[in-house]
Amino acid sequence: MKVNLSHTEKTTGMIRKTTHYGVTILVMFDPTETAIIEERKLERTIILERDPGSDVDVDKLANRSAGVAIASGILKAATQGMDALKYDLTIATLLRGSGAYFLS
Repeated sequence: MKVNLSHTEKTTGMIRKTTHYGVTILVMFDPTETAIIEERKLERTIILERDPGSDVDVDKLANRSAGVAIASGILKAATQGMDALKYDLTIATLLRGSGAYFLS
């Protein structure tokens, strides 16, 4: 297993631009480790519990209508995986690629 941590910047907003600083983690598992993870079904294991990052507008998500929230959740789960609906870092996130977390 190789672990790579790097610093990331992201800008959001069109008028009031906000810069978010984050950390990206990339873990490269070897085939043996991947086989053990799949055999023991460890994909949903939470490595790090965390709150929504600074790039997530929690108020905007809370004010969505139920229909829009359900449709958005289904689309996000289909394209990015089921754990994309949560903010915790899981082994499945690391298997798919890198996991980024932004701070204010």
